[in-house]
Amino acid sequence: MKIKPIAAALLTLTSLSSIAATYSITPLPVSDKAKSTFANSIDNSGTMLVTTSNEYNPPIDIERLEQTNFFTANESTIESEEDIKNGIFSDVDYTLIVFYLTSQNAFTLKKQNIAQYNSYSTDLVEANLIPGFDNYVEKFQNYSKSVNTIARDSVEGNFIVGYSQSPFEDIEYTDESGEVVTYTVNDTYRRAFVQVGSETTALLPEDTLANGISEAYAVNNIFQAAGYSSTLFSDEVRSSVKKCSDDETRSDLPEEVCIYNLVTSDTYKNNASKRATIWQLTANGEVVARETFPLTFEPENNKFAWENRILDINNNGIAVGWSHTGEAVSILYPESQVKSFILETDATYFANGETKSFLTDKQDISSRSVAINDAGWITGTVFRAPNEIARERFFIHNIETNETHYPEGFFVNAGVIPLSINNNNVVVGKADIEASNERNRETHAFMYNIDADNFVDLNQLTSCDTNYTLVEAVDINDNNEIIANARMRANDTYFTGNDLKDEDGNKVAIDKIVAVKLTPIENGQVESCEAKEEQKYERAGASNTLISLLGLSALFVLRRRKPF
Repeated sequence: MKIKPIAAALLTLTSLSSIAATYSITPLPVSDKAKSTFANSIDNSGTMLVTTSNEYNPPIDIERLEQTNFFTANESTIESEEDIKNGIFSDVDYTLIVFYLTSQNAFTLKKQNIAQYNSYSTDLVEANLIPGFDNYVEKFQNYSKSVNTIARDSVEGNFIVGYSQSPFEDIEYTDESGEVVTYTVNDTYRRAFVQVGSETTALLPEDTLANGISEAYAVNNIFQAAGYSSTLFSDEVRSSVKKCSDDETRSDLPEEVCIYNLVTSDTYKNNASKRATIWQLTANGEVVARETFPLTFEPENNKFAWENRILDINNNGIAVGWSHTGEAVSILYPESQVKSFILETDATYFANGETKSFLTDKQDISSRSVAINDAGWITGTVFRAPNEIARERFFIHNIETNETHYPEGFFVNAGVIPLSINNNNVVVGKADIEASNERNRETHAFMYNIDADNFVDLNQLTSCDTNYTLVEAVDINDNNEIIANARMRANDTYFTGNDLKDEDGNKVAIDKIVAVKLTPIENGQVESCEAKEEQKYERAGASNTLISLLGLSALFVLRRRKPF
């Protein structure tokens, strides 16, 4: 849907010449793989990374399924128990199985694990799975699809970084009562990786206790992968790991399950010093050096509460992200009656072994850098509260000139979240389009040209008759090609990929988020579209029907390319 174009002066071809006059929209070839797809990044070769959620047709281990209470719990709903046991699935039965295997219940560790997220690379022609640390399973003739993998950034389509998990494995254990129990667990919470060709290499943290924690968010042309990693775990965590290895102190569980329970707990995640990290790699993905960066202050207490992270790195080796300041600040969010206390963060850049904050405006409550280009322009978000209510705003800062600007969005005090900047000084992201009091407002994808000081709704640069509403521009390359998330009306589906139908045999239409590519049209013309009322996204209500459950599975939270 379109809204009226902004002032004609803003949309002149002269002011938009550096970003192209119009864009075509092409859905990425992954819609047949999952119920939901989310854009991650696009590099200068045009290779795009995308995350899928609720993937169609995950492999089902019938033998493991029979060891659970699935058939008893779903006795009244299953269409054919015999067919299921013979590996034959109806749309309804397959969907029930997937819901059961992905739900949290008493059998959570005693059933097959199915990943929530998978990642693919695509050039609009093919979509190739990025397996991370997943393993190939002979009986499935496929990867296990049990490992969450999110690929975040790439160079020339063949050098990919992100994070993954270790494979889930079946562990047989005879408990104290003599019963043989099979658990399905893994031993790594989150680990950064680089994939070069078909080879995947782990990017290890400094402290690898219980395999440690690491994530990679970005990679540059000189093969520096950047993110964060664990540098030190607390004595409490070390004691817990030791107890897991001791048959006398461990509860009636196998050591592998004890470790799994530990690494997925808040105790493990919240009692680790996590520091911004750069891994220097070779062209083959071999790690030759690792550098971690300090906080902007020296903690005197609660040393495990403070961390910093890198979210992007340019081709000069200058990285950006955020660092805790050691302080807590109070923020009044929209729709809230009382202020919330959060750990304050400063937008920072990382260079020459130092962590430097740079925003000096006293109106800035808490800030984070999200992207940097080779000219030293940094963009990010900052909380500001001109009317006491705080929303994230948009800033740009230049390292060389030390100048900082806070561009307005579509209206005064609009929330604006930048997500990427290219070497043409063009920023993309998402911004509020409605001036409501709600905390989560409707957003449109935006483009901001630093040199021309133009803030443009990307929906106004596409065809008037498009079926897509661009809600978030996630990344832009130096060819001004953009990968984005768009909302469209589509048929809901079972987990087989077939269209869901109601009791009368009619297809069920829903609002759906899909990843798309925006391509500049040479010599294109900006179309003037008639005003249309923007339809609010309708969130599904809860009930116990299969149709409503599928609707709930399609609910989305738009993810930033570089989540905080």
